[in-house]
Amino acid sequence: MNRATRWADADQGSRTLLRRAGELLFDRLLPPAIKTALRGVESGELALVIDEAMAFVPWELMHTGSGFLGLSFALGRTVRSE
Repeated sequence: MNRATRWADADQGSRTLLRRAGELLFDRLLPPAIKTALRGVESGELALVIDEAMAFVPWELMHTGSGFLGLSFALGRTVRSE
């Protein structure tokens, strides 16, 4: 993601695919209230508490329509496990 977000280093097709993948993750995995809240904030800190089964999700790649979570927020996650 870092390489692709340095727009000079990535071609338009790669940027488009990365953004589409991020938008799909955002749209499919988050409930409407969370999507609305995230779209209402441009930057800040975001702490995720996720189940072990969701640890594989590339949360930083999610795209709100205006930016990637990993670039818009200081993002951290805590994984809950048994």
